[in-house]
Amino acid sequence: RTIDARGGIIMPGLVNTHTHAAMTCLRGIADDLPLMTWLNEHIFPAEATLDREKVAAGTTLACAEMILSGTTCFCDMYLFEEAVAESARRAGMRAVVGEVLFDFPSPSYGPLEKGFEATRALIDRWRGDPLIRVAVEPHSPYLCAPELMRRARDMALENDCLLITHLSETRSEVARIRERYGRTPVAHLE
Repeated sequence: RTIDARGGIIMPGLVNTHTHAAMTCLRGIADDLPLMTWLNEHIFPAEATLDREKVAAGTTLACAEMILSGTTCFCDMYLFEEAVAESARRAGMRAVVGEVLFDFPSPSYGPLEKGFEATRALIDRWRGDPLIRVAVEPHSPYLCAPELMRRARDMALENDCLLITHLSETRSEVARIRERYGRTPVAHLE
């Protein structure tokens, strides 16, 4: 097959290394606020109303937008990640997915123990898939106790998975982790 690409650009597909793809449905909600105000007062309450179908719809929209921009692979950390994986696969996109783990109950799986079970199920289902790869994804040092982080690390190592987290997103987070653990977030994770 020959493609006439005169006047165009030929380049590798772009890779979006950190997404919450289904949040296309939440676009514009109080996005001019500081991170913790935005999360605690607006996003976490909105996410509590999400379900598998809404996440699938939001992810399908995100995949369409990414494909239009030349993005062919994305790394996602969100809720109902089985639906994210299925939406990415249907779109023909490569994706790294992982159910976000918190110290508090998730709208997706409930208590933390169920989050580890959901992650295990993702690993088992998608192992060897040519498009979908699973990561273990504790949210952040400010929303995950050290024991959660250790368990996540161990699960990632045991299953040859990536471990993905938010880290040092804001100055206030760095100050909070320094106050709580006596170290920067990076040193704390080390």
